[in-house]
Formats: sequence, structure tokens, C-alpha cells
Amino acid sequence: MGCNFFLVAFDWINNSVHWFAGNVKEDHSSPLSVMQETLFDLYKDVIGWLQPLAWNKSFHIHIKHIYTNLQMITQTQHGRSTKKEPLESYFEIFQPHSHSSKQRRILIEGQAGVGKTTFASLMVYDWACGNPNLQHFELVFFIELKQVKGNLKSDIFELLFPRDFSLSVDYIFQYIISNQEKVLFILDGYDEVNPSQLQDVEDLILGKIFRNATVIVTSRPGKGSRVHWFMDSRIEITGFTNKNIHEFVLKYFQDDVAMAESLIAQLEMHPVAENIARIPLTAMLICAMWEEMPQADLFSSMTSLFIELTLLLVKRYYARQSASFDPGSLSSLEDIPDDLFQSLLSLGEISLNGLLNDQLLFDAPELERKCVNKGALDIGFLSKELGTSRLKPMQKCRFSHRSYQEFLAALWLSHKIKEAFTDRSAFDHVSVYIMNCLSSELSTVLFLFTPGLLGDAFQPFFELLLQEGAAEVEEDESLRQSLFEVCILSLYESHQGHLAYKIGSLMPPGVVALYHLNATPYKVRALVYFLLKTSSVASLVIEHSQVGKQALQVLGRFLPEMVSIQEVHLQSNMITDEGFSAFSKSLSSVPHLERLVLSHNLLTDHGLESLISAFKDLPNLSQLDLQGNKISEAGFGMLVPALSILPKLEKLQLGSPAISETEEGQAGRFAHMLFVQLYVYKCLSGHNTRREALRIHDCT
Repeated sequence: MGCNFFLVAFDWINNSVHWFAGNVKEDHSSPLSVMQETLFDLYKDVIGWLQPLAWNKSFHIHIKHIYTNLQMITQTQHGRSTKKEPLESYFEIFQPHSHSSKQRRILIEGQAGVGKTTFASLMVYDWACGNPNLQHFELVFFIELKQVKGNLKSDIFELLFPRDFSLSVDYIFQYIISNQEKVLFILDGYDEVNPSQLQDVEDLILGKIFRNATVIVTSRPGKGSRVHWFMDSRIEITGFTNKNIHEFVLKYFQDDVAMAESLIAQLEMHPVAENIARIPLTAMLICAMWEEMPQADLFSSMTSLFIELTLLLVKRYYARQSASFDPGSLSSLEDIPDDLFQSLLSLGEISLNGLLNDQLLFDAPELERKCVNKGALDIGFLSKELGTSRLKPMQKCRFSHRSYQEFLAALWLSHKIKEAFTDRSAFDHVSVYIMNCLSSELSTVLFLFTPGLLGDAFQPFFELLLQEGAAEVEEDESLRQSLFEVCILSLYESHQGHLAYKIGSLMPPGVVALYHLNATPYKVRALVYFLLKTSSVASLVIEHSQVGKQALQVLGRFLPEMVSIQEVHLQSNMITDEGFSAFSKSLSSVPHLERLVLSHNLLTDHGLESLISAFKDLPNLSQLDLQGNKISEAGFGMLVPALSILPKLEKLQLGSPAISETEEGQAGRFAHMLFVQLYVYKCLSGHNTRREALRIHDCT
């Protein structure tokens, strides 16, 4: 019996030694297996399920059902410049780079609501489900930093293991020490905490402890700059691409393909909605709205979209409360019961102060004290966060996306502006907030949502904006353009197009000229709205900008309706064949176009072919500029016979064809040959054309 006892003891000691060396045999009774199974259960049963809609606690979606790949970019520092490259799969973040043998410290950055936490949850879920790309990690610890107290040992145990867990916290910690290379820490929300409160968790990030373990830190951009130096790589999550959005919608409506396709079609036509749908949480809510009321009016502007979202949330809230109030009677914000509306205004004031102080996380008890009707906190703008702590979860609230915080801030601000126009005593108070918004660059609050919410009070607000702004930008063309952009955005959100004439003084007579424009589809849509509401603009100039496919689609879609536009200048905008193809289709309906400038873009023979196909519908085109593109000699040759379709063409600027160095000497000969061809072709077509009449700017 004594011999057996010593044999058992020897076996136990021998196994322990092997365990601390990292060579434990993974059976169901080993300490490693016990830890893994506990973490597997937590990650599969808790982390793996999302509750995306605050108004519906019974609605849970499995992360694999709804998760769609995010666009991820790896950033590598080369001296003062940063090289950015897209990642095909998130597993690539663990692969060594040329300048670093192993990726031990990885920073993942992205704006609020872009999907950092969901992405982190997917990683731990994939590990728990045995994904082979993650099995080199024996243990993965998912830690929400806002829940930690600074003592890493106790934080790991308290957040991830049950109180009656069979292994002690010292036992777990010793395993980590002995097997660092097989351990992954995922620290979520570095931007939400004060680094001084993290204590030894900060040491973990900086590599002062567990330097051989792999550590992933998530943070908003800028907030993680303190630890940039200690990171082996930085990854940026930029949200959904257009393709990702379509995949997401199809997953959401997987049982109703027709519904999914109708929403996708509306998103493609409304750049406002598609832009904010790049944020995964917003995409989820848009799907929920479309499921409730599939109509295109939802997407006419950002303000209208968020008003409809608010009404949807309020309706759901009252339906859930089984109150005597009829949710069906809600058709505008004014229909919201007064006690709830006043609480939304209180939440809006908190939202604005939070934005001014860069605050996204709020104490739930404080919000409850300031909002009389608790429905303002429960309808869906806010998510209550209990975290993963099993002992002492902290009650916090955050807005699901910054846009929701901005919308409620504008709701309060617009309410106060209305008061200020009738009560001068409130004017000074409101003016301070407006100036603070300007200095904090809260343009979305001040120039998008607020104009959209002002209603009849928009006109005096708009006139004041023009009056004060014009005095500031009188001598500065760049500031003048910035004011013009702000005004067209405000006009578009307000839907008060009859005021478009008031902006005319910011541009030369008959011309809208924009340079170095951030030509997002949304901004182009606002520009189009302005042009449709005025008949005094004959020339549209967008130059030295980057005009993508979607922005060109928006411009092209409405160009036929802009009957006063006779000239379109799109010089130096990095326009590609793909983008121009979508734009050129609209040229079939713009017979009033007289001048088209496409110089110094990225057009090739394919883009030229798209343009030629529209010639038959441009009877009044007199000037065409194609110089500085990537059109070959063969492409210019293809152009020659098509010119007879343009009876009024007087000036053609081509530049040199795209040629190799060996062909460079032939450029002058080609230009001369091209003119001869044009001259002969015009003569044969019955036009007695002289060189002075059809001016060819050649490449010599």
C-alpha cells in the first residue's frame, strides 16, 4: 500500500513537471483541458451570441450567422511614411513581417461601432470551435479593459472563470508564465480606460511581463498612439466595403431574398444610407428598419433616415410596454409623448457635452437620474454594458454608433435654436454651444442633423450662417469653398431648396467650381440637390479631387435633369474606366451639353470606347478635352471615324497617346497624321473644316 502511494505521488509530480514545461498530454482530466473547456463554454454560449436590437431581448443572432468580413488594412512604418496594405484574412495578422520575426504585440484600430469588439468576439469563438488557424494558442483570454481593476492575475480569474473553479488563480497564472508562447491575450477597448488605472495590464501591453505571449489590443484611432512604439504591427478596421454590405444584407434576409435585393438596390441609389451602412451596427439597424417599412423615403437624407429610425425605436418601445398609447399614431418627432421627448432632449444635451469632451461611455445611474422617462435609455440608441465579469459587472452605457450620439445632440441643439429665435435671453447660451461645436469640428451635428431638424426655423439659421460666414471668408477662396460645401449640405438636409439662390454669391456667376473636393457620394448628392434647385449654373467644375465610381454614378444619374448645365469639367480627378463607364451612360440624356473636360485622369481605350458610344446623343458638344489620359495610339485611331457624329465639335484636345519609350519618337508623326485624318474625314463628311475651326492640341 505504501509503495502504491509513493508511485501515485511520483506520477503526480512527474506530470506536474511536464505540465510546467508545456508538454501536458491533453486529456479531459488535465489542468489545461479543464481551463480550455471552461473558456470554450463561455466563448461559445455567451460571446458567440449577439443581441443586436435593444428593443428585442428575445432576438439573438449567432455571430457566424451575421458576421461579414471587415475591410482590414495593415500599417507598416517606413521612416516618416506609413505603408498600408489590405489583408485577405484576419489570420494574416499573426504572420511575421519582413522587419519582425514574430508578431507579439498587435494593435487593432477602428472608429466606434466599426466592429472591433465583434471581430475580437469572432476570434475567441473561432478558437473555441477549433479553427486550425488558431490552434497554436492553447489558451485565449478575452478581457474587456473597462472591467479590469489593474491586477492581471485576479482580473483573469474574475472575468473568465466561475467562482468555484477547481483550479486556483495561482495555478492558472503559473501555467501562463510557463507557456507564454502558447497564450493569446485579447484586450478590448483600450480607448475606454485611463491607462494609469490598468497597472500590470499596461505592463502586459508594453511587454514588461509575458513578453513572449501574443497580445492584441483594440482601440479607436488616436487613443492607442501611446503604445504605438511597442507594437509589432498595427491593423486598421475600416468597416464594410460595398461588397461586405451586400453580403450582410443577404445574410440578414436569408429567408427572403426579394427583400434583401430590394434593400440592396435602394442602398446603391442612396449614397447617404450606403455610407453609414459601412458601420456594421448601423447596417443591422437599417436592415431592421427595412424589414419594418420597406420604402425608399427612408434614405432621402441622413436626417430623414435617423428620424425614421427614432420613430421605429419609439414604436417598438411602446409596443413592448403594452401601454395605452397607440404606436401607430407616430408619424413625426412631434408625435412622441412629451415625457419621453423631454427625456430624449435631456439625453441630447448629455450627448452634445459628451461629444465636446470626446466621451462615448456614460454611467448608467447618472443617465437614469437625468432622464425622467427611462424609455429614452431603453429604446435602442444606447446599449447597456455588463461586460463578461461574473462577479461585479459594471453598469455603463454607450451609443451604438457616434452618429446616434450626434443625432440626439442635434435634436437638443435645434430645439434650443428654435427657442433662441423667439426668446433672446436663450440666444447667448445657444451661441456658446454653436461656437464650441465649430471649434470642436462637430460639423455633422451643426451642419447636417441640426438643419434637418430645424424645420421652419432653418431659414433664419441659414441666413445667419451665410451672413456670418461670408464676412469671414471674403478674402480666402479655400474658406469660401468650405462655406459653400457647408451650405449645400445644410440645404440638402433641410429639404428647403427654395433657398438655393442665397448661396449664389459664394461662387462666380453661372459657375460652380470645386477644387480638392472630398467627393464622397453623399457630398456629391448634396451638390446635385443644389444644382437641381437653381437654374443659374451653366458650368460645373470639379478638379484635382478623387471622384470614385459611386460619386460619378450619383452625378451621372441626375445630370440629365440639370438642364442649365452646359459645361462639365472633371479634370485631374483620378477617374478610372470603371467609374467613367457608369457616368457615360447618363450622357445619352444630356443633349444640352456643350463642353466636356476629362483631361488628366486614368482613362484608357476602354473608357474612350464608353465615351464614343455616347457621341450620338451629344449633338451640341463643341469642345472635348481628353489630354493627359492613358489612351493609346490605337485608341485615338478608334476616335477618328466617330467624330462625324459630333456635328458641332470645334475644339478637340488630345495630348499624346500612351506610348512606350521606344515609341516616343513617333509621337509627333502620329499627331500630324491624326490631324490629317481628321481633316480628310471631315471633308468627306461634307464639312469644309479648317484647322482654325477644328483646333487640335497635339502632342508635339
